Parts: sequence; C-alpha cells; structure tokens
Amino acid sequence: MEKSEQRILAAQIKGRIAEFEHKNECFTRGAIAGMLWCLYLIEHDKTYADQRVKALEEAGSLDQDDMERGGCC
Repeated sequence: MEKSEQRILAAQIKGRIAEFEHKNECFTRGAIAGMLWCLYLIEHDKTYADQRVKALEEAGSLDQDDMERGGCC
C-alpha cells in the first residue's frame, strides 16, 4: 500500500471516529478500539497497534467522555 493510500484510509477512519454516535457504551468502546487498531496498523504495524490499543483500554481512555474531549488520537 502506498503512502497516499495510507493517508486516505487513515483520514477516513479518523473521520468515522469523530462522527461516531455513542448509542451503546460497550459497543462504542469496542468499535472505537477496533477503528483505532486499524488506524495504528495502517500508520505503523501490528505490534504497535496491539500495544497502543491495549494501553488505551487499560488507561480507560476509550470512555465516551475522553472521546468527546479528543483523547482518542
């Protein structure tokens, strides 16, 4: 995948995260964790994606209030 394609995919994922509606808190955490994992995978690699999402989950940074303050990225 070329860098320009990576940037386009990353922008699409970031847009989805920004406009995601928080209807079900458990689903929201999982969906956002999945989107972030994909974003980190595209921008870095699988090991980085795994570590980063795990760290966010452990820190509680995938909570709705943190997302609204921009704590996801």
